[in-house]
Amino acid sequence: MPRYYFHIRDHDRLIPDEEGLDLPDDGDARLEAEASADDLIRDALVSGEDVRHQSLEIVNASGRGIATIALSDR
Repeated sequence: MPRYYFHIRDHDRLIPDEEGLDLPDDGDARLEAEASADDLIRDALVSGEDVRHQSLEIVNASGRGIATIALSDR
């Protein structure tokens, strides 16, 4: 099963996902990223943090970019 990483882009700073997740395919990785984005937004609303400028970058184990989920689009 392929491994995917979900890095957080915060302006010019990249917060790498060091662990990643094993998922069946790119579609499941995108669904996981969308659920994670919703969780980040929910947590930010509770804490009063503004995360609209952040995004999740989905990358496979070989480093190929799969998709980017902008939190401002959620």
